[in-house]
Amino acid sequence: MSSVVDFLKRAADRNGFIRERFEERKIPSDFSSICILPFFGDFRSLFILSSFLLPRYRKELKSSKYFVMASWPGFQSIFPTVDEYWSTNDFSQIKKFYEGSDGFSNKSDINTIFLRNFNEFFRDVVDTKDFSYYYRNGFTSKFFDKFRNVERFLPFVASSAFLGRDFLRDLSTYPGYKVFINPSLFFTRWANGKSQNVPLSKEFWDELVAYLTANNCTPVVWQNYLSYNLQENDHLRDKCIFFLENDISKVLAAMRATGLVLDIFGQLSYFSLISRCPYLAIDDRPRYHIQKDYELEDLFPFVQNKHIFTFSTILINGNPFNWKNDLFKVILSNIEKFLPEIDRDSLPSTGESVEIVPYDKVREVKLRKLGTRLLQVPKE
Repeated sequence: MSSVVDFLKRAADRNGFIRERFEERKIPSDFSSICILPFFGDFRSLFILSSFLLPRYRKELKSSKYFVMASWPGFQSIFPTVDEYWSTNDFSQIKKFYEGSDGFSNKSDINTIFLRNFNEFFRDVVDTKDFSYYYRNGFTSKFFDKFRNVERFLPFVASSAFLGRDFLRDLSTYPGYKVFINPSLFFTRWANGKSQNVPLSKEFWDELVAYLTANNCTPVVWQNYLSYNLQENDHLRDKCIFFLENDISKVLAAMRATGLVLDIFGQLSYFSLISRCPYLAIDDRPRYHIQKDYELEDLFPFVQNKHIFTFSTILINGNPFNWKNDLFKVILSNIEKFLPEIDRDSLPSTGESVEIVPYDKVREVKLRKLGTRLLQVPKE
């Protein structure tokens, strides 16, 4: 066994990965028993992989293998079925790396290098295209042919006590409504029939946070390796709760403790589903319907949500005046209406669960004709 143990350690080190989770006693003695999944898709696909695809794939297609997953830092807790979780240790390139993510795949040169190296080290390297057979803008017929039904996995989400006394004190003492946001470096733009990661200016987040704090809201600002550092702004430092964390298990707990997640053309709402926390999403209507996000939401019927549909061009072509009048005011109005409707005592359990969910409850939605004004559309 020692040769395989040494091999895995050497393979991780030479390829620039940290072994975030492993148990040496479970490592097999046979090299042919090892399987590795290099997965550097976007966060939406990471959510779909965790909740619906990988547990079934692992159990029904790779049950005899010692399964290693190499992916983004901090997400090991939502993949408990893998034997080892590796994460890239080069944070200097991670912005460029994530920008290349496209669904289950990644088009960056960094990913190409990783794949080539893994294929040199391992005999059994899972191709992420395998997952596209089962999910492509919704569950495919091949998914149902292979797995027959939809099984939803939810990880355990810790209580707010897991976050420490300082965080809990701030939640209770800061004024107004609490809203969880992520000042992401990118937003998701729908163009030419596909999603794209587009850089978003720090100014947008500065203006949004300043507007919310001036209107009886306290943003809980999640800062990580793919977000801006708003804490360096003196005028915001004492008006927000800053949450610096890469560990998704703590992020999920913080979402749940905050009580409402605000997702602006991002991929934060998918983690809201995992945390069982209500969310308000600003989104592009064609993307929402074509990628069938309503399907995902209907498979999490216990998570309250509201959507505001508009055009993502407002983020890159707008200015503080436009943002305030065309977007921020609508966001604030919806926060003020939505939050009082949420009964925190009725939120679902945060225990780990694996459950078959009826697919016949998923809505059939037709794409509506686009208008030119900002619209709030109720859940159908």
